Amino acid sequence: MSTEGPEIWARMRFDDPARFLEFYEKQLGPGLVGLRHADSVQVGARIHLAVTPPGLVDPLDCEGLAERVTPTAEGGARLHVRITLEGSTRARLDAYLGGIEAGRRVAVASPPAAPTAADDTLAGEATPSLEEARARCTRMETQTYFAILDVPLDVGAEALQRRFHALTRRFHPDAFFDADPDLRTAVGRFFRRVNEAYAVLKDPRRRRLYERGLSGPPHTWALRLTEEAALAAQRQRRVRGGETQTGQWHWTHARELLQRARDEETPTRPALVEAAKMLRVALALEPSNEHFQHALEQLEYRLSTEPA
Repeated sequence: MSTEGPEIWARMRFDDPARFLEFYEKQLGPGLVGLRHADSVQVGARIHLAVTPPGLVDPLDCEGLAERVTPTAEGGARLHVRITLEGSTRARLDAYLGGIEAGRRVAVASPPAAPTAADDTLAGEATPSLEEARARCTRMETQTYFAILDVPLDVGAEALQRRFHALTRRFHPDAFFDADPDLRTAVGRFFRRVNEAYAVLKDPRRRRLYERGLSGPPHTWALRLTEEAALAAQRQRRVRGGETQTGQWHWTHARELLQRARDEETPTRPALVEAAKMLRVALALEPSNEHFQHALEQLEYRLSTEPA
């Protein structure tokens, strides 16, 4: 993030659609985005935020104001930025989200017809046009493994193998030796993604794990199932739940207090006060846990804005 006069410019780029959807549901959609800045910032500072979802070349240009500023020990600041999405930015975002959800529904509920052996043979003989190659490479960032391989969810082992061999012949990087460097690089990524998709779907255990992820809530499903992603998810779950037993206990009970207040439709302020106390204890035990810190800041902000 960089400053220029009284205005602050920030960029956020997402490679995983699931992470972007989670960001949208929790921050961008409600209009309150959390950012960090290396220097001190005044409340009311104008923020220009460029958000690039997976698969988009041009970022979404968002503007807002720093509504709350929390100094950090390092000398910087945590910002709560009130974002307003208007005009073309809102239209582009709505279109993007609609495309993601439609693609997910098609992948889960209405898979495409399985290709025939004749189709695979033809596909293996024909080198794709540069336009088709570019389109394939762009779409893969928002496609499931099934969509990348053009196979239905119930595809069998033999049809899966035929389709894999057909695609790897068509999109082998050597076939694009004379293409421009950016396209050659993109085709190389697509070729590796095809191999990744086949490696997951041909393995019954990994395929079950992948399908289970696709059937989950929008902010939990993932388009890819790599070892790195699995390890990162484990680390994220551990950090989110707490890395110490006592920290986990206080975090869990803080959430239960808030959930019970919502379920029983009782006044939420007493629950907010008690939950904030528990989170302070959890954060004292795990001072580097940014998830605890963010949750506590959200509670304190609600307590400062809701009537006593």
